[in-house]
Amino acid sequence: VRSSAASDVYKRQAYVQDEVKLLDAISVVAGIRYAYNEKFKSQFTPKLSLMYQYSELNVRASYAAGFRSPTLQQMYAVSESRGQITVGDPGLDPEKSNFYNLNIEYNHRLFSIAASIYQNDLKDKIEAEDIGTTPEDIENGITRRRQYRNIEKARVKGFDIGFSVRPFTGFMFGAVSYTHLRAHETSAHL
Repeated sequence: VRSSAASDVYKRQAYVQDEVKLLDAISVVAGIRYAYNEKFKSQFTPKLSLMYQYSELNVRASYAAGFRSPTLQQMYAVSESRGQITVGDPGLDPEKSNFYNLNIEYNHRLFSIAASIYQNDLKDKIEAEDIGTTPEDIENGITRRRQYRNIEKARVKGFDIGFSVRPFTGFMFGAVSYTHLRAHETSAHL
């Protein structure tokens, strides 16, 4: 049973972004997002991207800060599905992140190749953790019990490589695509 205080949260967001050409070959995209959450108050998250373009080659470096409030389900709900119970935590903190990306693209008339390398540093990442079942859970057919929690620090790193072919106008085929992703927790709340 949820109390009326936990059944809704007032939220507002606004976003502004602009692109500026510094030189013929260099452009900058800058933006900022403002988010207000009744529980977590005001947050500003910037975004910045710098692109260098030379003939058919594009090189782009980007940074974006992130902020995500926990959902009402993650904070207050108890859900059951196929023998698994997931419990909310009203003490969750919002997730914050810093995302860095470097992208290189070569666009020829007949083919394109692109490669990206990225890293996302997260603080207070929200995820469901196994907390163990009780004898009562087992009697009632519950095989797994989880609760949402904050991971103090986590890092996601990866790279993507893609290759596509345009044999004739109007058609493009993705010939090769590869993604490598590595995520790990660097510390956790106790």
